[in-house]
Amino acid sequence: MRSTSRHNRPTAIVLTVLVLVLGLVGFKIWADSYFFPKTSLEANWSITVPRGLTVVEKHSEGSFHGDGYRLTVFKPSKGAPLEGSFFDIDQMSSADLTPAELELVAAANILFQPEDYLNTQQSGLKKRVAIPSDEKARYSNTLLCVFDGEANRFYAYEWLI
Repeated sequence: MRSTSRHNRPTAIVLTVLVLVLGLVGFKIWADSYFFPKTSLEANWSITVPRGLTVVEKHSEGSFHGDGYRLTVFKPSKGAPLEGSFFDIDQMSSADLTPAELELVAAANILFQPEDYLNTQQSGLKKRVAIPSDEKARYSNTLLCVFDGEANRFYAYEWLI
């Protein structure tokens, strides 16, 4: 009987390690999908992402320093508490996207080829731009949030230098 339990010990160790690794991988996938896009926006732009916004797609250009393009697409749930937040549709502008904003959207779309693609030619889009509080970053970093009422999606485009 003793010899049998010795042989089971390595198997038990391997299974335990495998379960731990799979658990960590699962947690990372969950956290990347549901937690980090929101906290990244909040940390970089000093805004609050309200409850009721679900990340349906996210892309980030790999970079050691965290610079480059990012795209996060949110779907608001019915009755999401958007009032007073950066995502408050009533506080967004209905002005056309500027050439620089169109360039940002086009660059991110070419880079990421998102499934939830923003059609910049359609009417009724609403937008809001965040300006960094850091004086140096003010002229190089951009957060453009576009709401497409037809698709019921917020498209958050970031460009960080």
